[in-house]
Amino acid sequence: MTYDFHGGWESKTGHNAPLYKNNDEIISDIAPSYMKSIFNCDAAIQTYVRAGVSSQNILMGLPLYGRGWQAVTSNALNDFSQAASSTPPTGTWKAGVFDYDDLKKSYIPSYTRYWDDQSKVPFLSNPSTGIWISYDDVTSISVKSDYVKQKHLGGTFFWELSSDRQGELVSTAYNVFSNTAETIVSSTTARSKTVTTTGSLLSMTTTLISSVIAQKTVRTWQSYYVYSMADEVTHDGRKYNCRQAHTSLLDWMPNCVPALWLQIQS
Repeated sequence: MTYDFHGGWESKTGHNAPLYKNNDEIISDIAPSYMKSIFNCDAAIQTYVRAGVSSQNILMGLPLYGRGWQAVTSNALNDFSQAASSTPPTGTWKAGVFDYDDLKKSYIPSYTRYWDDQSKVPFLSNPSTGIWISYDDVTSISVKSDYVKQKHLGGTFFWELSSDRQGELVSTAYNVFSNTAETIVSSTTARSKTVTTTGSLLSMTTTLISSVIAQKTVRTWQSYYVYSMADEVTHDGRKYNCRQAHTSLLDWMPNCVPALWLQIQS
């Protein structure tokens, strides 16, 4: 769970899910806090790796929400790591917590957006209201997904899907990983022409990929059916690709839930 590093329980603004530490953070780096050094995604993940956990068994949690503070009066560091009220502002469904959809509609258009180049996450500030919000957007989700690829982690997970009903952030991560998958398939297929060793991992991988592609069946979407990632269905005359494994509910039609289904043919 690489989020909730800072929140309304503190009377100082801070990033909800920074990828890296920000050296300008105004907080003690001496026990028992250590927040400046270890309260970030990279530090948390590398702690597990150093402890001997395989990187492929580690998933990075990506938040589809932000955390905010109010009564922020200092404009130093664009209000980052500055004193705030100990009472969080009214959020989307909990004090100080803002769904990404709510941020897009009610805050991002009227607040000033900043990018923390050290922590690789955005934040919003509005001096007139004294509200400061740390959140993740398309840019930071893309950067974090690239990090997962570069560090050879097992993947990502989200909290939680209803905060991103248009699937904007989930789709960003999906697209980053899909590009990798396409490259692997293409590379494996090309190399299999020159590798002839019987029983090699490469040959088995190529055979498996070819078998899966050949056996893919496109069915008509139905409710209360267990779908796996990459399943293809047709609905209302259109073809869709499953983005997330799930059991479909009655009103989760592909044209209504883009977080779960990607239209691939009109």
